Amino acid sequence: MKKSWEIFKEGIWWLLLAYVLIIPFYKIFSSSFSSFRWTVVFLLTALVVWEAIKGRLSNFPLLLPMAAFVGAILLSFWHSVDPSMGVKYLKKDIFQMLAIFYGSYLLMSKRLGRIKSMVWTILLSSFLVLVAGLIHPRFKHGRYSATFQSPTKYGKFLDLVLPLAWSSLWLPIKWWTTLAVLLAAAETAALVFTATRSSMLAIPTMVGLQGIFIGHWRKLAVAVLLILLIMTGAFIGGGKKARRILYRFKGFSMAVVEKRKYMDASLETRLEIYRTAWALIKERPVFGWGYGRKIERSIVKKLGMDWYVKRGVYPFTFHTHSTILEVWLQCGLIGLLAYLWLMGAFWCNALKGWRGVRQLGEEYFALYLGFLGGLGALSLHSLITSILQLRHELLMMVFMASVMALVTRGKDEKSPQEP
Repeated sequence: MKKSWEIFKEGIWWLLLAYVLIIPFYKIFSSSFSSFRWTVVFLLTALVVWEAIKGRLSNFPLLLPMAAFVGAILLSFWHSVDPSMGVKYLKKDIFQMLAIFYGSYLLMSKRLGRIKSMVWTILLSSFLVLVAGLIHPRFKHGRYSATFQSPTKYGKFLDLVLPLAWSSLWLPIKWWTTLAVLLAAAETAALVFTATRSSMLAIPTMVGLQGIFIGHWRKLAVAVLLILLIMTGAFIGGGKKARRILYRFKGFSMAVVEKRKYMDASLETRLEIYRTAWALIKERPVFGWGYGRKIERSIVKKLGMDWYVKRGVYPFTFHTHSTILEVWLQCGLIGLLAYLWLMGAFWCNALKGWRGVRQLGEEYFALYLGFLGGLGALSLHSLITSILQLRHELLMMVFMASVMALVTRGKDEKSPQEP
């Protein structure tokens, strides 16, 4: 019986790796991917439920803040302008996120070597995205968004992946670390063509912090110089497309320095959306308008255009371009506090466990910094975009689960040897 259970878990593990591999390509596989996705999600759920039945629920990380956040989402249904949408996306998003986070954590915390397999699966997936983008690139308004609209669009995918790829730089030179660094260099060039300004600041910052924490000062200097050279080379050698990208930076500087916000369409749009979001939040500050990825469309239908005209704001039907505003708008102040508790608890646990992770060996510590770097870059980006969109949250759950698995093993391990 025990052997059969181990075989079952091994099967779930390989299905999970396949699932992570094709996350960026989910639109291509369409309905066939949907069937496979839900098979993996239900198997992961079965694993989590079994562990809970066995009395191991108290060992799950972030249990209370996660329950508070899900509870806040459920509470928002009572005041929702579209409860059916909330139910739809509770199943489509939140249920899936919970299954991936806790299922991945259980599988990786039991066998530490699986974290390496997860890293290479993520890097292979990002390599396939890069190759596909080179084969069939898409440029729109001076921005490169690869072949797929999501989740590669606008650098959010690279927020997570790039610091993880660069983390191999801190390890001794081997063929596989060299491959990872070459991939990181190629994706850094691709990042330039996304013209995602926040990512171009956040990612080098996270890589720099990795070098400081791990203490490899010479490699840190090499990394910073290499990233700057790659970005400069991409701008100089990118031809007309690179010059079009530079206009975005020029427009932003003119919008800020000369206070001409119309010079930067992205900034102007965001400011208008923030004004509208704040007007909506003031109407329902405590409980929000209801959970749902497209709830803004239902809000516009319910309120009508007159409501917006009277307040001098413009309706929007996508998202607020800020994760904090998005959660507050949908789930109210209760949901926002629960979300901040969840994120705060994660970062507190992750950073408190760094000494234990370091005892696992330099390789695992470098990967730990890579996962945290990706989450840090995405967190900074989340201030001006919503990370609960376009499947970014699924890969984010894998990163968070990997960090928690490393922290747990760091606490338990008495020696750096892998079981």
